[in-house]
Amino acid sequence: MPGDKWCVGKLRLIQQEHITIRGVNGRYWPKADIHQFTYLLTQFDMKKSEYHKTIDKVLAPTLLELGFEEVRLKDCMKPEVLYRRKNLWFGTSWDWRDRYLEVNLGHLHWFKDVMPCVIVLGDYSSYSNKIKIIEESDKNYLEKVANVVANTIHDAITVYTEKYEQIKFKLLENNTEYSAVFKGHLGKEISDAELMNYYDR
Repeated sequence: MPGDKWCVGKLRLIQQEHITIRGVNGRYWPKADIHQFTYLLTQFDMKKSEYHKTIDKVLAPTLLELGFEEVRLKDCMKPEVLYRRKNLWFGTSWDWRDRYLEVNLGHLHWFKDVMPCVIVLGDYSSYSNKIKIIEESDKNYLEKVANVVANTIHDAITVYTEKYEQIKFKLLENNTEYSAVFKGHLGKEISDAELMNYYDR
């Protein structure tokens, strides 16, 4: 039985010699442990926000199909939902108190704060203008955003491949007070070795 601190994430069924279940951070569960896995998955789902559950339902299948895996980190500030494909990261957070939504695609960087903090550097609207059309006052706003990302992520990855350096330069070189503060707090891209210390297993 795994430790109580380890939480499982989005399911991926992989047909091999026998069925295994793949969860967060590459953990595999043999068929014999399905009952344990199901129990832990239920406990984990109870802790998820409604926005996280919306991402699981609407967007996660597309991300997994494209080779992304959900990553859960501990002991640091991070996006509410975080997916990774090699050095390409997708992160999103919804602050229901301030009604503020973040959707990002790019590389994972350190960001100076009161405790270790990571951010995905790259606003999703830089890859697809369609996300700008949705208004926060729209009915089913969060589900609409998730659907737009699911329908545009293929093209967004193409834009990332071709223009990420330009997108990053534009983001960092805006001549505004906010940009100056942002650059002052932005740290280096996170290495795999550094990230290992924060995996929630």
